[in-house]
Amino acid sequence: MEDFEIITIYPNCLWAIKRPKRKEDEYVLTFRAWHDIESLTDLFRLNKDYIGHDIWTKAGLNADNPELSVQKVIDEANELEVFLKKLCRNSVKGTHPNLDDHFKPLGGDRYSYQQELEPQKSYGTQRPSLLRLYAIKLGSNQYLIVVGAIKLGASIQTSPGLHPFVFNRIDEALTYLKQNGICESEDI
Repeated sequence: MEDFEIITIYPNCLWAIKRPKRKEDEYVLTFRAWHDIESLTDLFRLNKDYIGHDIWTKAGLNADNPELSVQKVIDEANELEVFLKKLCRNSVKGTHPNLDDHFKPLGGDRYSYQQELEPQKSYGTQRPSLLRLYAIKLGSNQYLIVVGAIKLGASIQTSPGLHPFVFNRIDEALTYLKQNGICESEDI
């Protein structure tokens, strides 16, 4: 496995994996993808059946209007980026809400054994949210972004394109961290 780089997004609280041969880290790539009108339009056109579910129609999405779904993603991505900055500032100052308030354990049996470097997920700012950031917790209010995605199904397993993509990205990052003796932010 080629070496990843760990890029600081917000000092002392948020980092992102930069994969070999990539010019940008996963944080930047994720937010760029959440603003790519053409790719998002294709995603919503190809997955029209998912958008037709009650949860998404009640959230204002329309399976026959992918442009509306694209705009919701862009708006929520903008809100999430601003909100993450606030959470990072609060995390550094020791106030709430902070990153620990926002990120939640990924859940399921796959990572339930993790005592350190626990995989976590972040939702977007709207409910329900299409957006997910997947990260590894390095310590209190300290997270390493591994990948971001749009979740259309009820779970990772039922969302098109997420399983095994997300789990592979998390596993690769965990392997890299462990091979390089990185168990907490001080090891970066």
